[in-house]
Amino acid sequence: GQVTLVESKADDNSDEIRVPSETASLSFSYAPENAGNRTYGLAFDYVGEQDDFNFGTFPSTRVTLDSYILMSATADIPLNDTLSLTLRGENLLNEDAIDVFGYSASGAGVFIGFRLR
Repeated sequence: GQVTLVESKADDNSDEIRVPSETASLSFSYAPENAGNRTYGLAFDYVGEQDDFNFGTFPSTRVTLDSYILMSATADIPLNDTLSLTLRGENLLNEDAIDVFGYSASGAGVFIGFRLR
């Protein structure tokens, strides 16, 4: 895991836009014994509040974007010596992850694929 605390100021001594004052990540990996090289992962990413500008108004107005937590999960399941089935889930809590005012991130998503080993 990791935690980052940032104090970033613009020239006018206001908080720098699009720079959250705190971020954190925590991830876990698990490879059970006697499970044929299967691996599983779980990760959490936290992004604290951050400021941005609403350019839809004139003059632009300063807005605060909410903090959010993203949860993701992965699985790698070997099918044979050369091919694995991969599963990935992103934003599993379906958070409104907004880093730029007016632009939302994707909602929850699940992806299935194959990987050559």
